[in-house]
Amino acid sequence: MGPALTALQSDIVLGVTLGLLTLIAALFLRTLLQLRARGLLSQGLAQVLFLPERRKWVYVLITLLGVLFVASGLIQAFAAVGTIDQIGFDVGLIIAYVGGAACMILLITVGLRPTSLTDTEREAVVRSTQEFMMLAFAPMDARNPPPPNR
Repeated sequence: MGPALTALQSDIVLGVTLGLLTLIAALFLRTLLQLRARGLLSQGLAQVLFLPERRKWVYVLITLLGVLFVASGLIQAFAAVGTIDQIGFDVGLIIAYVGGAACMILLITVGLRPTSLTDTEREAVVRSTQEFMMLAFAPMDARNPPPPNR
């Protein structure tokens, strides 16, 4: 590892980190409280689960968040064994952490926010809801047909 950070650099890193964490927590809390106050919390979550377009973006953001989480661990592991230098370590972690924070902010502001549905989207929600219900209440033997009688 390279030289230690100066006191000012440490304060800047700590300030940015705490600022991002505070922003994410505040956005999440504000979004949940607004949805709850308007009685739309379950509608927002239903849109995430049952609208194919919304579900796709939520899955992409969650996947990207997971990839960035794993990448940050790999970067730290490579730095610990001396495979990458200090600059690569710093740049890699900045990209992973800022990218992860951006994913969290997008998940909160885009993923949980209910929108006005078009007629086509309403039909998609109803169709998708029915498909999920059919899966949830399918009899156990419907999943694995019984062996033929001999």
